[in-house]
Amino acid sequence: MFSAQTNLVKEHCFISKNVIQSILVEEQSILSEKDIAKHFRVSTTTVSRALHQWQEHFRPSYQSLPQHLSMDEFKSVKSADNQMSFIFSVSTTHKIIDILPSRRLTVLKDYFSSYSRTVRNAVKTVVVDMNAPYYVLVKELFPKAKLIVDRFHLSQLIVRSMSQTRIQLMNRFKTSCPESQKTYRKLKRYWKLILKKESELSDTAYRYTPLFKCIMISYGIIDYLTNLDESFKATYRLVQQLTVAFDHRNFEAYNALIHQKHSEVSHYLKKAYERYVNIHTQSIIVLYIVIQTDTKDEKYSLSDETSVL
Repeated sequence: MFSAQTNLVKEHCFISKNVIQSILVEEQSILSEKDIAKHFRVSTTTVSRALHQWQEHFRPSYQSLPQHLSMDEFKSVKSADNQMSFIFSVSTTHKIIDILPSRRLTVLKDYFSSYSRTVRNAVKTVVVDMNAPYYVLVKELFPKAKLIVDRFHLSQLIVRSMSQTRIQLMNRFKTSCPESQKTYRKLKRYWKLILKKESELSDTAYRYTPLFKCIMISYGIIDYLTNLDESFKATYRLVQQLTVAFDHRNFEAYNALIHQKHSEVSHYLKKAYERYVNIHTQSIIVLYIVIQTDTKDEKYSLSDETSVL
């Protein structure tokens, strides 16, 4: 039986190759399969089939790994485990290598076990957040790699503890007393100012503040709020000192502040720097620099006992 042939469509198919290619291009945008199907006047099954036909081209190769890896998780779709997925990339270029639907340790171990021991031993550094399972994963499957905690996660930990301290103090004033309610609203209204770096506060720009019903500078607002509670004040001062050490890449000052006894600070901040001390005593390197994307692989050096500034 004779069948007409053309290079515009595949054999036994009535949808052109150009349409299939256009569908694949649209798959990169934030559109549902239903919307793409409606746009090209095809079924959702056709859209799904077009994507699956090309999935083999996007599978990662298990023959090699970059020398510098970065691991993290992100909030994903509802079907993902705990709605969180795992992503890892090249830490020097931020190029994504693969995304996994789960961040569970067993899933990650099974996945990275697909790479040979030789390939895994060639990895020199792995940048992670402060999620403990990653430490186990790296130590077991990447025994030759240096474990690095990015400074962003340490900074985030400190800022979060400051916010928790403010909320705890704020809730103490959540009563039926009118004066307490005023203080509650002030702590709630100026949360951004509390998290702001002290060097960025103004001591000259006077503005009318409705909650205080007078003209004030930002320094005055902070001074009022921190004097509400000694623990809150001590926590604020220590967070500001840690921030200065961070900004100046002064690891010695940062480490000294962490290891000092601070009896008056909130338990949220104590818990935060206890976690940091626990990480540092495990000889895990803390990365205080951003690796330049245009530098060579060996631009920076790492040691087992010192942190990188």
